[in-house]
Amino acid sequence: MTATADRATDGPTTYGNWARPRTPGLIPRLGIVGSAGLLAGIVLVLLTAQARGFTAGVAVLVLLLAGLAPALYRSPAGRNGWQVAAGQAGWAAGKARGQHLYLAAKVPPRPGDGQPVAFGQHRLPGLLASSKLFEVATPTGQRVALVHVPAARHYTVQLGIAPEGDALVDQDTIDAWVAGWAGWLGNLGHEPALVAAVVTVEAAPDPGHRLAAEVGRQITAGCPTFAAVDAPRGAVTSRVLAALLGECKGALRKRVTLTFRPHRAGDAAAIVDADVRTAIGWEGARAGEAKATETAALAAARQTAREEAAGAGLTRFALLVTVTADPAALEEVAEQAVQLGRASRLRLRRCYGSQAAAFAAALGVGLVLPAHVAATGAAP
Repeated sequence: MTATADRATDGPTTYGNWARPRTPGLIPRLGIVGSAGLLAGIVLVLLTAQARGFTAGVAVLVLLLAGLAPALYRSPAGRNGWQVAAGQAGWAAGKARGQHLYLAAKVPPRPGDGQPVAFGQHRLPGLLASSKLFEVATPTGQRVALVHVPAARHYTVQLGIAPEGDALVDQDTIDAWVAGWAGWLGNLGHEPALVAAVVTVEAAPDPGHRLAAEVGRQITAGCPTFAAVDAPRGAVTSRVLAALLGECKGALRKRVTLTFRPHRAGDAAAIVDADVRTAIGWEGARAGEAKATETAALAAARQTAREEAAGAGLTRFALLVTVTADPAALEEVAEQAVQLGRASRLRLRRCYGSQAAAFAAALGVGLVLPAHVAATGAAP
């Protein structure tokens, strides 16, 4: 995905041109895999009818249509029926094995004196259970923490920053900041072995003491952690996320996390060229209002290809939102989070069946969900 900036002579700079990846196919919602299955099924129907008779051919056709129907369905989050079923089956299987339960153990005492170990091991739940924390030294002698997630063979370095706000800052300076951010994202594709860059913004009404006391005694199972369904529609300004990053009344802590997964610089050209070819195919295959939509998609794909040829990076991104609140106010705060998302032109969905995984990914400790999913499209 790429971001573009267009400055009108009488308006602010706007950004946009995000696109959801898609593949060509005979039917728009089937894609290349579903279309291949459809063609193979038609051949199977004809062969069965020829070898076993008309009735057998009709029976195979019914089975084919039953298998393709879920692929044509789309949930509000944009997933097809098979992806939804795979996610629910995975949750049910994990629950049956007790993977949704967290059994914590106390820190063992220090041998000899009965005192607790100051830096003993404390396993985190869920996908972070196998993670390990190391302290390493840089070539300059600085000590930094390194998080290792063995399941994905990922290593993460965390950086704590306190950026300036945009209050009383002129628009030209803000535009320069955004341009610097875009340049940083573009350079990620040139970093060897880089998997993802995660940015987490936390907001809390106090330093954390009240939060620790409240959360320690009021943990509620089934709390809703949220994921963005798609990118903002149309062009947006640099303040598009201001509402989502702002105050959420009643929340003890709110965390907004952006995960950026850059395409390798060598792969970006092939990807945007394939997107242009796909858009050309869809634009020529549809008519009416649908054709107008595909024409706009083709124009966006061509613009992305031009920007990539000029040196822009190509990056996939996702957004997660977690909110911690008193159980009595949980539903009210959750609805506020959804409204804040709408104010930022985002559709947020609750991560049903994957709350723990989404919450862990939103911590910004190096958990990249696509590296841990068992079914395509199952990650928040």
